[in-house]
Amino acid sequence: MLLSQGQQFADIRYETQGPGQFSDPERALIDRAVGRLEQINFPQEFGGRPLDTPVRLFRNIELPELAYTRRSGSELVIDLHPDALRSLGRLTSTLGHEFVHAYDLDFGIFHNNVLSEAAAYRWEIRNAPLTGLGGRDLERVQILYERYR
Repeated sequence: MLLSQGQQFADIRYETQGPGQFSDPERALIDRAVGRLEQINFPQEFGGRPLDTPVRLFRNIELPELAYTRRSGSELVIDLHPDALRSLGRLTSTLGHEFVHAYDLDFGIFHNNVLSEAAAYRWEIRNAPLTGLGGRDLERVQILYERYR
């Protein structure tokens, strides 16, 4: 469960079987990242509304990017490449980015992939001091933000 200011924002579940399951150390890192996200106010664009749809985290070694959010039946799935779990800052920022997309999928906020990406990268940049994103990871996000804005 993801909380922010004592309010539930998302019902988060791990993939627990098969190739998409996380190791115990990875789950512990995800728990720490979610804990950090609980301390961060989500963007005003969402008006404090919780997600209506449960979110399942899935480990995906074939993903060509750090993460991808998609709808699957009655839930939202955030696929995470193992590289997204290289550091707490990278993972926290990546999950925050993907939650921007989750809100977009759940509520149809941006209606456009370019706007959704720009908003997600802007969220990462604004919250870098809180997520712990820095160095080359932050530089990469800034470059991608400029590409989408």
